[in-house]
Order: sequence, then structure tokens, then C-alpha cells
Amino acid sequence: RDRSPSRGLGDVYKRQVLNGLISEYSSKCYTENIEFVVDIRPGTIDDIVATDIVALFGNILSNAYEAAKQCEENSEKYIELVVKRKHETTFIKCVNSCAVPPKIIGGNFISIKKDSDRKHGYGMKSIDKIVNKYHGSHIEQFDENEFTISIMLMI
Repeated sequence: RDRSPSRGLGDVYKRQVLNGLISEYSSKCYTENIEFVVDIRPGTIDDIVATDIVALFGNILSNAYEAAKQCEENSEKYIELVVKRKHETTFIKCVNSCAVPPKIIGGNFISIKKDSDRKHGYGMKSIDKIVNKYHGSHIEQFDENEFTISIMLMI
């Protein structure tokens, strides 16, 4: 690995970008009474380009937030995001409460966001593009009012 000073500054910037997203969704979740748990291990995002961090985690968290927000007030509302690394593989897992089963079109999960102006499925396509860029894979699963996306990146 390249440990030059400029690389170190880039890593700091990437962590700040991700911290900004986490902070934004932490605030949104607090407002909507959604439990928000994040466990991102050190060194897990250092090899991901900053724009990919925004697109990947922004879409994951946006989808999770919109789904959890639709759960009834008296039900458990939550988002759990875990990012770990083992050797050259980064694992990203997001689990959220989801009262409304997501739509599946052509074998792909499609957004259930209420705003009709949005291009449904664009966020998942963006996630797919980034996962492919990092020679990874992803799987989505809906089971008993819970949605899970698991991503593996080979970096």
C-alpha cells in the first residue's frame, strides 16, 4: 500500500465524506424515531473513491431510511449499517425495518419512495455499478418486515 502523505489526506477526506452522510442520516432518524446503529471499522473505505462512497452509502442509507420511515409508529423502526474488512475484501451490510414489501421488477428490487418524480430503481442501479467497479457482488433480501442488503467488494 502507498502510505504517502497525500494518500493519508485523501483517506481523511473520505472518512469526512462518510461521516457527513452518517451525521445526516443520524439526524433524520432521530427526528423520525428510527434507531440508527453504525459500525464502520477503520481502514474499510480507504480504497474506495470519494464519489463512490457518496453514491454507494448515500443510496443504501436513503433506501433504508425511506423504508424504515414508513413503518408504523408503534412498531420497531431501525437501520443497522456494518462495514468490515478481511484481507482484500470489504463487507457492507445494512439491515432495516421495512413494513411495505419492496417491489421486484426483472429480478431487481425497486424503490418504494412516494415521490413520483424520482426514477425508481436508479439508486439500486448506482449501487450495482459501484459494486461491479470494485469486482464485488451484492444480494438483497426481504423477510418478515426486514430488508437486508449485503455487499462484498474486492479491494
